[in-house]
Parts: sequence; C-alpha cells; structure tokens
Amino acid sequence: MKTPLFELGQIVATRGAPVDADLDKLVKELADVGYYAIRLDHKEWERWAWPGGYPLYYLCADGGVLCSKCANKEIELTSTPDAEADWHIVAADINYEDPHLECSACGEFCESAYGEPIDKDMGSSHSSVCPGATS
Repeated sequence: MKTPLFELGQIVATRGAPVDADLDKLVKELADVGYYAIRLDHKEWERWAWPGGYPLYYLCADGGVLCSKCANKEIELTSTPDAEADWHIVAADINYEDPHLECSACGEFCESAYGEPIDKDMGSSHSSVCPGATS
C-alpha cells in the first residue's frame, strides 16, 4: 500500500504529485476553500511508472538528469519550486532503452527498462549469455 501524499478528512490522495506541483501552494489553496487540517504525510518522487513498472528519470531546468534515488535523496531541493536550475525538476520520463543515461548528481547510470546494464568500469554492456554456455 502506498503512503498517502496528503489527507483531507476522509479523502486520501495516494498518487504522487505532478512534476510541476507546488505542494505549499496546493495546501494554501485547499485551506482557502475550507480544508484546514491538511497534513503532508510523505513527499516522494515516483521511482517507476504505473502501470508497467518502467524506471523513471527526472529532467532538470539546466538540462541535467536525476535518477529517482537522487531526486528523493535531495527531496527538499527537488520539490522546491524556486530551486536552482540543477535541482529544479521540469519533467519526468521513462528510460526505456538508454543504458548510458547518467545521473548528474551521483554519476551512476539510470536504470533502463530494456537496455543492457553497463559495467561503468569497463564501459561495455554485460553479456546476457551465461559464461558457461557453448555456442
């Protein structure tokens, strides 16, 4: 079960916020129409798209890429609407087949749905063939 993003009395929103959501503004707007007991329970960028479970990455205003791990590790920076360009998330997308998509923050390759995993030290794809197999 997902942790609720926010609770409104008996209404519970369990989906993640849109990429461009200003959560402080949302809370204020809801308070303006009578919902005063709003509590942000858990802020988190999605790691996988649903349906499908495809891995997501985030594009920042400066053109950099963040893996979901770094986007969440720096949640206070990435969820602030007036963040510096290198942390201001402007879009999210699925990484279908790019095993070379590198996170600007940690330098690791972002998980891809169908691309072969890359051995960063060797600079090549892992073979999907068992080493003991004969051709």
